[in-house]
Amino acid sequence: MKTINSIAVIFLMVQLQSCFNYKHAIKEGFDKVPETAKGPKVNALTKGFATEKIQEGVYVIFDGIFQCLAIDYGEGLILIDAPKLMGKKLLKAIKNLSNKQVTHLIYSHGHADHIGSAHYFKNAEIIAHQLTYNKLKLANDSLRPIPTKTFTGSKLSLNIGNRKLELYYFGLNHEPGNIFIYMPTEKILMAIDIVFPGWSPFYEFALAEDIEGYRKAHEELLNFDFNVIITGHQTRWGDRNDVMIQKEFVDEIFTRAFDAVQKNSVMDFLNHNDIIDYSKAIKLYCQQIARQNFKPLYEKWHEKLGGMDIYGITHLEKAIEYFTNKSPALKSYWKNIPYKIKKINNHFYQISKRNKSLYVYETVNGFTVVDLPLEFESDISNILKDLNASKKLIHIILTQYRDSEFQNFTKSKGIEITANFTNTLGENAFYPIKDSLQFTIDNATFNLINVGSTSSHLSSILLVERR
Repeated sequence: MKTINSIAVIFLMVQLQSCFNYKHAIKEGFDKVPETAKGPKVNALTKGFATEKIQEGVYVIFDGIFQCLAIDYGEGLILIDAPKLMGKKLLKAIKNLSNKQVTHLIYSHGHADHIGSAHYFKNAEIIAHQLTYNKLKLANDSLRPIPTKTFTGSKLSLNIGNRKLELYYFGLNHEPGNIFIYMPTEKILMAIDIVFPGWSPFYEFALAEDIEGYRKAHEELLNFDFNVIITGHQTRWGDRNDVMIQKEFVDEIFTRAFDAVQKNSVMDFLNHNDIIDYSKAIKLYCQQIARQNFKPLYEKWHEKLGGMDIYGITHLEKAIEYFTNKSPALKSYWKNIPYKIKKINNHFYQISKRNKSLYVYETVNGFTVVDLPLEFESDISNILKDLNASKKLIHIILTQYRDSEFQNFTKSKGIEITANFTNTLGENAFYPIKDSLQFTIDNATFNLINVGSTSSHLSSILLVERR
């Protein structure tokens, strides 16, 4: 049994605390870790890290829960990611491999757990996607220096010494700007927080911001010609078969979730329960359906993937929530609930349905709404007709992230979007670019003030000042 860095144990326990509510869905106690999940031993009492040579001059550095990649290109080293919890152990690991300096540091994405030790490499050129640059500029975190070289679009080719690397970005999966790093000559691929060789992904598909994009990422990875994949977490690196296994696992979760939603009417649940808080009611529905349908998934996979007893049910619940929110019956449910219109002043209106609200601003040329929550989507045409039948929806102000389906809807309708997030590159994501964004519509000034992000949402406060 491997020895794990004590700090990594603390990190893991924080993850596990989020899942204890699910623990008794199957049985008491914890499953034995499958042999296929085990990797190099990490001795916490001596070095606190392990290194493994993949090919000549290419090394994986482990600490028991995180991974990064060091590449010797002749004149120096390229480092891909610098996990925060490795800290100074990362410097020791690199020194054990080579006396050469790290001259290039590539960020897979912007999360601190993967690049929080970047500040140790002050003289390195830092390379990342523009979306990661945008995030880090806003974060202003001294542990994560802002990239010095960025790219937009889907690909950047790098020739550094005797090494060729290709950086790819196919859109939102784990978080905006999460890139794939490919070494075509060596047939080595690095993709972080997508695949977990020998293990179930962490909580809710590793907290993917877009689970459909996360699912699609497996197919995108398999389009590469690779023999080795470095995945950023857990106990070992993987290969093509590991990606295929997890793709099968994720696809099965989506299939089971879809079938469960079809067989267990969310409408029956809502109609047979006293609903005060709609969001909590949907969460409870998803939890119950996940518990009822988890056992066959667990029995098939728990001897193949470590952590199924902890994380497996969270993926199923997340997928059930995904299909529930897309349910025509749910949209019909909200359409059948009458809305109330409250006039705030000559131009502003509050539209209410139970405990949900929609805010509408009437402009000279049309209507502007804030966020357009799911509960009002099917009613928006009738609401605007009630206010002024001669005008239509022309503008939506977003205070939080919306998925690609919403963006496609607004694009098809020719609706302008203003948000303190950038979407200029065509990715299915908005991302914060400023602490605040001010703009005017007719005789009102709007100010979107960023208030930070959680694992899956970015949000702003909207202030409106009348002239």
